[in-house]
Amino acid sequence: MENCQLRSSPSLVHLIWPLGLEMPRWLLYHVVNRYIDEGVAELVPGVLFIDEVHMLDMECFSYLNRALESSLSPIVIFATNRGICNVRGTDMTSPHGIPVDLLDRLVIIRTQTYGPDEMIKV
Repeated sequence: MENCQLRSSPSLVHLIWPLGLEMPRWLLYHVVNRYIDEGVAELVPGVLFIDEVHMLDMECFSYLNRALESSLSPIVIFATNRGICNVRGTDMTSPHGIPVDLLDRLVIIRTQTYGPDEMIKV
């Protein structure tokens, strides 16, 4: 619910699910989608920044792959300083330590350090 701003009572979810219990993700998605369809809530895009992305393991990448296909997915920014290295927990070698199937879906923006002339301009 953190990416969803309610326009009315913030306790609408509690009417459906008892307090103190963790709501299953499928039910949460259903409730959020219903609120959006009814105009009770508005989806606010979020940004997820992951530094040192080469430290994630295959399970994390699998979850991110699935989350990016969701209608509730945030904008994701990965940062790393690695070149070709192993994906953590596997023997697979890949650029930046990111599995190739996820890497194919990314836009890579290469950055470089500032030179002396550029630092003076800044």
